[in-house]
Amino acid sequence: MEGSTSSIIFIALITTLLVVFNYRTMRFKKNVADIVQQILAHNKRDRMLRNQEFVHYFLSSGNIWLAHMDADFRKTVMVQTGVSVLSIVGGLALIAACVFCEVYPLAIYPVAMLVFAWKVGFSFETISKDEKVNARRAMENYKKQYPNDPTVKQNKCTDKSPAWYMTAKKLAKTGSLGRGKADAKPEAKTVVKKGKK
Repeated sequence: MEGSTSSIIFIALITTLLVVFNYRTMRFKKNVADIVQQILAHNKRDRMLRNQEFVHYFLSSGNIWLAHMDADFRKTVMVQTGVSVLSIVGGLALIAACVFCEVYPLAIYPVAMLVFAWKVGFSFETISKDEKVNARRAMENYKKQYPNDPTVKQNKCTDKSPAWYMTAKKLAKTGSLGRGKADAKPEAKTVVKKGKK
């Protein structure tokens, strides 16, 4: 009984930790979206922002633009994605442990965590070192999120992609929100605070 109790406590503790880690990743994603919105607000007089389709394009790939704002951001995204992947593997191991220890009702907890980690991890946009790959992903994200835009409906995405990608990169680097402070570390919200003076 003692061994069974300790196993239950261990499984519950590890599962809870993984839930917390993935919740932080989910919050990180929200912070990225907030920063992108603030970059747009900071550069609201930019002529390109009069084009609502370009605004949609910029909103759809926040990770890519923030990688150009902060040199360390790509590493942070890799860590956050890695946490979700490890959580999925850990979830499978915890489910197996529940079956092995014959505490079947407890298996519901790691199953729920696994689903949560899967949803968080596989909805997170990764960033490549190859600019061509990032440009393609940015346009794919835009087409997926805004299928009713005229540019998408009229199949003009290929024509717009080069100019939009270069403009979005420049937009992310300009202004006080886009200088990529050297000490801006994993907490994405820090970048916003340091940029607002």
